[in-house]
Amino acid sequence: MSKMIKKCLACGQANGADEFFCRNCSSDISAVETTAEDTDLKSTRQGKETAGQPKDGTRICPRCGQSNPSILPLCSCGHKFPTAEGSSTDKAKPVLDKTAEKSASSSVVQPILQIVVGSKTYDCKDGDILGREGTVASQIFAGLQTVSRKHVLLVFKDGHWQMVSLADKNKTRLDGKDIPKGIPQTLSGEHRLEISTKCLIQLRVS
Repeated sequence: MSKMIKKCLACGQANGADEFFCRNCSSDISAVETTAEDTDLKSTRQGKETAGQPKDGTRICPRCGQSNPSILPLCSCGHKFPTAEGSSTDKAKPVLDKTAEKSASSSVVQPILQIVVGSKTYDCKDGDILGREGTVASQIFAGLQTVSRKHVLLVFKDGHWQMVSLADKNKTRLDGKDIPKGIPQTLSGEHRLEISTKCLIQLRVS
């Protein structure tokens, strides 16, 4: 049985029959007639989703078409990339003794990352985002237009904390140096992060 969809007249995106705005370009599709999704359209969309998978260190966002470093879990447009599971690399891993593996994992202690803004201190976790619509201290940045909606990504990788700038237009400075978008910066000790002239953020790894 064919699925009923609404095809956006502005960008051609296939949307659900009960949707009123295009999920790609946000155009009003409330008056668009529903049609049956054909096989070619479905294949095209599946191919578009496949294009979002990591390739040569980068991956293309299926929503906006932007190229992103493979380390980023989401695009600056907000699209979250799927996590690859069951890859050939995973299958090639040797089987380790469960007792030894558990002992080794328990001996690894993850450093704590905190951000300090004024008199307030916030604990961070892997995948947290700083920005007007971020996951940490968003209430502080909410009214600052020099701060992007999703400005900085904080990740824990290979035993180290890293920060990655997600901002397209607004500047990101770490310890007085401009940080380009998408380039991971390793954190250790204390750092000064600037994403707005109106507030200074201290990053603390301990």
